[in-house]
Amino acid sequence: MTLPPAPFRCQPAPYERAALLAGWFEARKIPGRIVILDPNPPFQEFQRIYRDRFPQRVAYHAQTAVVGIDLQRRLARTEFDDYPFDDAILMPPQQAGDLAWQAGLIGRDGAGTPTGWAAVDPLTFAARADANIYLVGDMVDRVSGLFGHYPKTGQMAARQGCIAARQIAARARGETAAPEFPDSLCLITTSYDPPAAIRIAASYRLRADGEIMQRMQTERDAQPRGEDLAWARGLFAELLAPR
Repeated sequence: MTLPPAPFRCQPAPYERAALLAGWFEARKIPGRIVILDPNPPFQEFQRIYRDRFPQRVAYHAQTAVVGIDLQRRLARTEFDDYPFDDAILMPPQQAGDLAWQAGLIGRDGAGTPTGWAAVDPLTFAARADANIYLVGDMVDRVSGLFGHYPKTGQMAARQGCIAARQIAARARGETAAPEFPDSLCLITTSYDPPAAIRIAASYRLRADGEIMQRMQTERDAQPRGEDLAWARGLFAELLAPR
């Protein structure tokens, strides 16, 4: 399994997938091993899970970027080693969709190089390139010099959409809406048998110097009680049946 460099969509998802695959291998006594090639710094919570629960099933290599794939020989190449595979989940680098590029909404870094993501005013979600365009969801570029990007998740997109809608409504009335900030909750299954999960919550506020600050809280739950389904039902109700 290869991972793209951050940011990418639903960032815990590939690590969760590897843990569930490892548990599936063990439950069915499949002599399989998952090799994770991750160009990013280690995801410490999952690094612990792989080490403690799946030492023979998962080989996790952080800060290991893939530079090429040899499909004929079934090799993943890094700067230092080649990794053979029987099957592979390959995840290339991610960026905003073609529409954002065609519309000229992609941000640029200090050197003038495209960032790959659509630049927004982080307090209103209006596009930097055109204040009449509002951008939410996965396409959004960095919003803070402290943590960079908001998590690229469905819940985050929904929260941003509500904030942008209120900004648009206030603007139509000739008013200025107060800045609002989204929140994020990620419920990650790390094991089906026995059940186990991780809860990652993020909240945001504006610092006195104008930077958006992120507060992260991670909790381990060795006996989940269906919180993920309750969260999903609440989100779907909010999105599909607003009151």
